[in-house]
Amino acid sequence: MAINRELQLQLLNKLSAAYPDSVRARDLADDNPSSTANLFYLQEHGLIQGSIHNPMHGSKTFGVAAITAKGLDFLEDDGGLSAILGVVTIKIHEADLLALIGARIEKSDLPEEEKKTWKDGLKKLSAESIKHLTMQLVDKGLEHLPAALDVIQTSLLHALK
Repeated sequence: MAINRELQLQLLNKLSAAYPDSVRARDLADDNPSSTANLFYLQEHGLIQGSIHNPMHGSKTFGVAAITAKGLDFLEDDGGLSAILGVVTIKIHEADLLALIGARIEKSDLPEEEKKTWKDGLKKLSAESIKHLTMQLVDKGLEHLPAALDVIQTSLLHALK
């Protein structure tokens, strides 16, 4: 079996041209023996859907195939609606954020009296002030991106394992 990106793109483009209709797999194959394997691969990733023939003796084959919305979005330069609808929202509760800031204050070299003053001040912040503070902290962190790159790299390495 040969997974072939060029063939996959050809298959997706043919199915896109026929959308929303299905296309017989044999009309997609162009006598390429690895077409079936690549159709299965695309289906497993949700880019196409289709009917599968599973004879008692012999290999599984595709009957018909159709591109899915995910497949259409994959072909779009901008990621299609999936990119728009797939926005990730990160929610951090005020208490958690304030606890993180408080922990940093506690670890600082400030005198104990100043630490207490700062932590007491955090407790008095309004929701809007906390939001503003959060944006400033994110901005300050991005200003120090070279230092943050190590953290990003470590996170990516752990995620890819």
